[in-house]
Amino acid sequence: MIRKNKRPKIFYGWWIVGASFLTFLYVGGAVFYGFTAFFEPIQNETGWSYTQVSIAASLRGLEMGLLAPLVGVLADRWGPRKLIFGGLFITIVGLLFLGSARSLLMFYAAFVLIAIGVSACTVLVVLTALANWFQRRMGLALGIASSGFGFSGLLVPVIVRLIEAYDWRTALNILALGMLVLVLPLS
Repeated sequence: MIRKNKRPKIFYGWWIVGASFLTFLYVGGAVFYGFTAFFEPIQNETGWSYTQVSIAASLRGLEMGLLAPLVGVLADRWGPRKLIFGGLFITIVGLLFLGSARSLLMFYAAFVLIAIGVSACTVLVVLTALANWFQRRMGLALGIASSGFGFSGLLVPVIVRLIEAYDWRTALNILALGMLVLVLPLS
């Protein structure tokens, strides 16, 4: 009798948890925590005030809050996978657009794009995806995935180093490329 070496099969939902963790880690680091590293270089190059630059982050938060009900409806209608993919794609375009912004209006428009994208690829949609996979251990799954945002602060030194090595515009392009190569396939 031949014995097959059977390894325990890992429940597919845990792979979704891992992908969600990495998505939260990268998006949180690139868009939320990492933006603080861009303030001074943007001000130095453009001459915009701290207030003018920080309004963009406020717009991002406001827009995400306003979009949450719509994103919830779309997650129910289209499913999380399509929304996460589309949201990541829009975020990538927004980061590229932000890196090429030459006027304050273009800068704010890039942040609107980023807010739309991030709304569709983070908390509400990812947690909906996880809820679809878990009946038991949902709290653990949500906790592990959500901790990606907490860990995303670790990307700030990497972003600072990118800005120092290149410039803030190139750093944004690198972050967008990283999102395209590393995170988009996870959707």
